[in-house]
Amino acid sequence: EYRLLDAVGNVVAGVLNQAMTFERTELRLKRLESLHVIDQAISGLFNLDLTNRIILDQAKQQLGADAGDILILNMATNMMEYSAVFGFDHLDVEEKRVHLSRSMAGQILLNREPCVVSDISKHELPFIMKHLQRHSFHAYFGFPLIAKGEPKGVMEIYMQTPFQPDTEWLNF
Repeated sequence: EYRLLDAVGNVVAGVLNQAMTFERTELRLKRLESLHVIDQAISGLFNLDLTNRIILDQAKQQLGADAGDILILNMATNMMEYSAVFGFDHLDVEEKRVHLSRSMAGQILLNREPCVVSDISKHELPFIMKHLQRHSFHAYFGFPLIAKGEPKGVMEIYMQTPFQPDTEWLNF
């Protein structure tokens, strides 16, 4: 009976392992398809705002984001301007452009390092806390956009609940 129980346990463990592998493979395939859509938008479109909206739409679908935006650096004004946004009811007039030295996005771009804060109640972020609280966000992720070694902008992802991403989520 013990050998039979051991064999049944091994079969069940194998089936569970295969199911988890299937789910991970399915998720990776969806993300690969998403990257293909983004690649097509980047290489086939000349409208930067439309390309950025496609990128954010894919991020929303694949990362489960509640809100997000892409800010593009305007070298002439030394400001970052919103190129694409989703999940915000509205942005104030003063929020349409952000200064490099007085914004979280600017700090991310200047440092060229991502900012990953899975729970803002445990970390104080400079410049952006009022914005996060006003829109009821509890997690913030900012990633610098760099092309050919040059800083171009920042993509920000917001979650309304604390969120601990895994490595695969962050890599995507």
